[in-house]
Amino acid sequence: GRSEVKKELGDNAWGISRIESTLASLLENEVFDLDSISVCATASPEGSYYSNSRLAQLRSESVSRYFEKYIRTYSDSLIAAAGISMNLDGSDMHYTKTVQSIKFKSRFIAENWDDLYNLVENDVVMNADQKALFKQRYIIKDPDARENKMRQDDYYKYMRDALYPRLRTVKFNFYLHR
Repeated sequence: GRSEVKKELGDNAWGISRIESTLASLLENEVFDLDSISVCATASPEGSYYSNSRLAQLRSESVSRYFEKYIRTYSDSLIAAAGISMNLDGSDMHYTKTVQSIKFKSRFIAENWDDLYNLVENDVVMNADQKALFKQRYIIKDPDARENKMRQDDYYKYMRDALYPRLRTVKFNFYLHR
């Protein structure tokens, strides 16, 4: 139920490091410029749809702010390290590539039901009857009613503990131009 970026949580340190490395290589790229980044956060179905919608939105915004700060800091260090170079006679001045403002587009999916469906389909722990019952619940239109029904089923605890955490994700799309 939290939206702050915490490196020490789960495998966040690994994921954050991976994104920072990707951003660094994109910021240093001489051929392409990074225009914008789309950040899409998702939540699991646990809790009300309204709460999950707000939570996913806050997570997306929090992650965007975190990496906006990283980009500013990294860009400043690139500029400071490279500076300006020129020939001794003053010709051929070369300025360090500056990073223009990079837009972050925060998006969110309140409850990641599509991924849950795929996880259940491919799960090796749930039996055929449990999967069939899940599929019956899946067609209930109201997501809160759907989840409330599933809570009564014997597979719910397993799904909540093993599958729900895999639905709490943040996905990035990087948009570049020449």
